[in-house]
Parts: sequence; C-alpha cells; structure tokens
Amino acid sequence: MTYRPNSIYMLNHSQYLLPSPPFYGVSHNKPCTLQALHPEELPLINGASVKRIGEFCAGRYCAHQVLEQLGFSHVPVLKNEHGAPVWPKGIVGSISHSSEMSIAVAARSEDIQALGVDIQYYDRPFPDQTFATLFRHQEIRSILSAQRGLADRFAYSIFASKESVIKCIYNAFGYWLDFTDILIEIDLTRGWFLISIPKKRAFNRPGWFGRVYFDTAYISTATWLTHSK
Repeated sequence: MTYRPNSIYMLNHSQYLLPSPPFYGVSHNKPCTLQALHPEELPLINGASVKRIGEFCAGRYCAHQVLEQLGFSHVPVLKNEHGAPVWPKGIVGSISHSSEMSIAVAARSEDIQALGVDIQYYDRPFPDQTFATLFRHQEIRSILSAQRGLADRFAYSIFASKESVIKCIYNAFGYWLDFTDILIEIDLTRGWFLISIPKKRAFNRPGWFGRVYFDTAYISTATWLTHSK
C-alpha cells in the first residue's frame, strides 16, 4: 500500500475488496500547534512536553476534522479520568498517534456501539522480549512462523489489533482488557483480523473482526462493535 499523507487513504482503501468500514476516518502526518485546539481543550495539555503537545494537537486536529464530516463544527473533544477522549453526545470514536502520524475515526452512536483504532510506526524490530506479556501462544507461533522478513510486520499488526480491541471494549463497557485476554487471528494478505476473548467470554462477539492496513512505515488497525439485536 502506498503511503499518502494528510488523507484518509489508509482507512478507506485496500487493494482487496472488503466491506467499507462503517465510520469516518481522518489521518494527518505531522505534529500540530495549539491553533488546532478548541479553547476548552487547552487545559488538557498543561505541563505537557513539547512532543506530547504536538501529538495531542495532531490527534485533536484529526478528531475535529472527522467530526465536521458528521456535522459537528467547533466542538471540543475532552478526556475522562482515564485519559480517553470524550466525544460529543451521539458520537463514538477513537484517536491514535505514532511517530509523526495521527489518526481519528468516528461514527454516530445510533449506528455503531463503539470504535477502536490504533496506528504503529514499525520501521524497527519488534521487541521480542515483550512477547510473553503481549501475545498468546498461538500468536507467538504465527509470528515466528511468518515468512522471512515478515515477522516484525506480523508482530506489530497483532499488537496494533489488540490496542484497537482494548480501546473498543473500553469505549463500549468501561473495562480495560489485558493484552493476553485477547486472541488475534490475522490475515495481512486480505487485510482483516478475527477477534476472540477467551478469558472474558462476556465480551466475545461471534464473527467479530477488524481491518488492518499497512504501508512501508505504518500499520493501522480498526475495529467496531455494532448494537446487539
């Protein structure tokens, strides 16, 4: 996949025919200044480092852009006691950033129960000393058995998939899963991953899947929960 900055290319296009994701997405490939923030968001970065301010502003810039697509202009995206974004009433969404790329997705809550998105810069070896704390045995086997040169991409993709699931479950239920609670079966060729939560069966959804996108530097993942019928 070709990397196209300042676009929603990574979230809305794939070389394979997959269902269109049921949300809006915006990405941005550089830090932003305080001018990107709503006045009510400024106190959220009091005392933050220059790096953190740039990342936060870029994430909120993406959030504002995606909210405009949903008909919300000049609306702040605050945060709760856990640091998670607080979206306007009637909206669900998620924000992520890594290196110089930030991304936000959002949808109407009448259409989607919850969303989770993650992006990872992966132009470096994945720290294999963290495998036991992040991955289940099946996932480690799939990483180690990947074709030569693809193990890091598999590892980062599974990690990013879990991050998006953790955010989605928190946004839906207010519960933080551990990485090893989640089992990811990933197909990078087709651009999707299947999700199961063996240790917390109350959160399992039959056929729950997400989308994975990658280029030469970044991997992004997104998943969502629809309303139970």
